[in-house]
Amino acid sequence: MRDDDVFGEGPSALPRARRRFGQNFLTDANAIRRIGAALAPSASDNVLEIGPGRGALTDVLLKILPRISAIEIDRDLCALLRSRYPEDRLTLVERDVLDVAFCDLAQTRPLVIAGNLPYNISKPVAMKLVVERRAVSRAVLMFQREVAQRLTATSGTRAYGPLTVLVGRAYRIERLFDLGPGAFQPSPKV
Repeated sequence: MRDDDVFGEGPSALPRARRRFGQNFLTDANAIRRIGAALAPSASDNVLEIGPGRGALTDVLLKILPRISAIEIDRDLCALLRSRYPEDRLTLVERDVLDVAFCDLAQTRPLVIAGNLPYNISKPVAMKLVVERRAVSRAVLMFQREVAQRLTATSGTRAYGPLTVLVGRAYRIERLFDLGPGAFQPSPKV
């Protein structure tokens, strides 16, 4: 691993954020609870978490649900998650979310999706949700402010564009709340 591949400070028992994956872990407990509440999963939902990271949102979801699935690309985080959660509670897919077909995970029930998305994949994931719409019931996702503004833009504004139109045709988009850089570890520079 290159020195510039990780950032954060000091030694830690937890895997560190990797720059190449655009990782900024959501650590604000109130925000994590709010995401879980906004998702409002029921025991019959087929819940998928995109990028569970160190498991902060996973913890909240598994307090409500008997079982969830998650997609994580970082092998060190996958090892951490496997050590924390039994296989019968967390089905972990160790791959890039952009390479996973949601229909394969949905099978008989559409997915209910949650996640804190890195900026570098937020637009491709938004487009994936449009393309694979039939496999998705609903989603509560954390986007960088700029992307959230594009998703919720109104016609005639500077932020309004193809992403706004395509995602808006497939889903009802609602902006729930904003978070500052201090809600993440490491704090994003934007």
